Amino acid sequence: MDVTYNTFSIILCVIVFLVLTVFFVVLIHHILKLRLKAIAGGLYDEEILKQKKTVDVKKNKTKQIISEILSFALCIAIVGVFAFSLSSRLKENDQVGNIPVSKVIRSGSMSKKHENNTYLVTNHLDNQFQKFDLVFIEQLPEEEDLKLYDIVIYEREGYLIIHRIIQITPPSKEYPKTRYLFKGDANENPDRFPVYYENMRGIYRGNRVPYVGSFVDFMNCPAGYLCLLLIVFVTFVAPALDRKLEKAWDDRHFLIATNTMDASVELSENLSLKEAIRSTFEQNHSENQTYIKVNQSSHKYGFHSADAYYQIKDNKKTCFAYLYEDKEGINIRFLGNNNLMEKYIGAERTSYPRSKNDKWYLLKMLNSTPRGAIIENLSNILGDSLEMKCLSEEGSK
Repeated sequence: MDVTYNTFSIILCVIVFLVLTVFFVVLIHHILKLRLKAIAGGLYDEEILKQKKTVDVKKNKTKQIISEILSFALCIAIVGVFAFSLSSRLKENDQVGNIPVSKVIRSGSMSKKHENNTYLVTNHLDNQFQKFDLVFIEQLPEEEDLKLYDIVIYEREGYLIIHRIIQITPPSKEYPKTRYLFKGDANENPDRFPVYYENMRGIYRGNRVPYVGSFVDFMNCPAGYLCLLLIVFVTFVAPALDRKLEKAWDDRHFLIATNTMDASVELSENLSLKEAIRSTFEQNHSENQTYIKVNQSSHKYGFHSADAYYQIKDNKKTCFAYLYEDKEGINIRFLGNNNLMEKYIGAERTSYPRSKNDKWYLLKMLNSTPRGAIIENLSNILGDSLEMKCLSEEGSK
């Protein structure tokens, strides 16, 4: 009867899972299609640009990998618990061997000391357990090693009962086998029938995990089966959907950036190179307080007619970049760090301007480099250098 019910439950869960899977696949596919269409149509352009400015790509990728690993680990843990609980359920009525097995306590008959059971107080028997505790049952000792007040699990009419031995009756002519009388610590009356050694399955020696049994029981019911299948489904499907959306996000950002660069180049054709870079930087960083001193000459640092870029903070201005031209091309000296040097190929440390605390870098872009690439790269360097300067000042407070 129990096996038939379990088989029916499993079949029903599989059918429900398949129906829900088909439904959610169709629903998710429809939502994903609408989202991709919205991204391609430009509805998320403003959000894409904001995110790309503020998110560190490496950190974001690291977080994504960690998230996927944790989800996969959680999935494995839940599957492991399910396998453990299912194995315990299938072997529930078997004799316990050398390896202890777990049992879920489904009644409160051993949860407390009944006032009539004075032997519990007299003999200091304090190894009670609560309903929904997960107890570990060890191999049953030889019959002659069983003692009065041992807690033993035995089978009666297909059900398992875990109670305490309160009486041992030796064999007699009328009853050739030793009989054991059991009673729950919380019960007023002993169990109805005596028990023989062959009905016993194992012995409890005090090892338990409180209240975990409720979760194990849940994993063994139809709702638990369904929950497990859905968790596994989501664990493998969600990352695939994220990657698809991220690719669409990146493709759209590339398209926006390309169009923006082309538009900037087209608008700046009548401007000098330094003016075009200055204009692009000001458009992209209008929210920051900056000041640009145009065509500043510095004999101290050995360059002339440079645009000096300043950050304004608390009515003080701090220079973070110099932009100037020579016969070979255009040069930028900027405040940075090793990450910026790796990001912009060709950048190298420079001794000028001299600074005790800050690191300055030099990048030269030759006249043979396309005008649009020069404008895009140098305005990006200016923005990154400004952002680094802002972050370093906030961190020093």
